[in-house]
Amino acid sequence: MSLEIERKYLVEMPNISNLRTITEVKESRIIQTYLTSPEGMERRVRSRLYPDGSAELFYTEKSSIKSSNGLTREEKEREISSQEYQQLLKEADNSLNSIVKTRYVFEYEGLTFELDAYEFEKNYATMEVELESEETVITLPPYIKAIRDVTSDKRFKNKSLAKSQALPK
Repeated sequence: MSLEIERKYLVEMPNISNLRTITEVKESRIIQTYLTSPEGMERRVRSRLYPDGSAELFYTEKSSIKSSNGLTREEKEREISSQEYQQLLKEADNSLNSIVKTRYVFEYEGLTFELDAYEFEKNYATMEVELESEETVITLPPYIKAIRDVTSDKRFKNKSLAKSQALPK
């Protein structure tokens, strides 16, 4: 188990070709499926496909913990086999859609940023940055146009996006 401390931003979808000329970018296609879960916990499976054809499969459990500003959650994640992935998919929460997105990971000012471009949205994306502590000072990359911090806005949680299949503006 580990603590996940992150901030999340709504951003304008950048030109990915330009982004690649500015910084080194790692890309993967993610399919995230939510599973039926007990109250207060979020369970999901995630398939991550890389441009070279390789793949990774993960099972994750997340639960909120008391925090002054809601940035921190407990997270248990482990890599799983294809067989376990297929078995867990049978527990999918049918009230939610799978999230399909392309993730672009890059470094700026010593922090790792993850920009998620969703299949259902062409003009906007979300960008997360994982932090060492809630007090970490963040300098956003100048080549990404942030619209606003949506860390505390539950409408931007991936589970909420799995319901709406739309980014709130």
